[in-house]
Amino acid sequence: MILMVILFLLLLSGLTVRLAGYRMAYFIAADDDRSGTELERGFESVSESVRLMKGNRCTYCLLHLSFLPWFALLLPAGLTGGAIYMLSSVSSGAAVFLLSTLAIVFGVIFLTGSIFLMLYRRTVSAAFYSVITGNFHFAE
Repeated sequence: MILMVILFLLLLSGLTVRLAGYRMAYFIAADDDRSGTELERGFESVSESVRLMKGNRCTYCLLHLSFLPWFALLLPAGLTGGAIYMLSSVSSGAAVFLLSTLAIVFGVIFLTGSIFLMLYRRTVSAAFYSVITGNFHFAE
């Protein structure tokens, strides 16, 4: 059983690193102003993304792996909100109002944090694209 879990995690990490080569296709397509059909430009963007990410895939994966603590920080708020909501459905009287209010508060905290984290991850991906294409210059 432990061997299966280890093999699954190795497969998952290898697949994640392999698929990271395609992550920049969106940014390349947005920067592409050449003419041609949408399908041709899409294939060119994917090919360019694979070429551009060669040697940068592990760095990109490690960059996004650094967001795991933020997800781990948000997870208790979401789980707590869900658990409190489930408790409010079996309670009665004034406890329902209090538990429902707490569930809403924890849910709003979770959703707000998730939205900001998604936006931040997208911004970091755009900055990574700018760095590997040479369009981003660090202030000295």
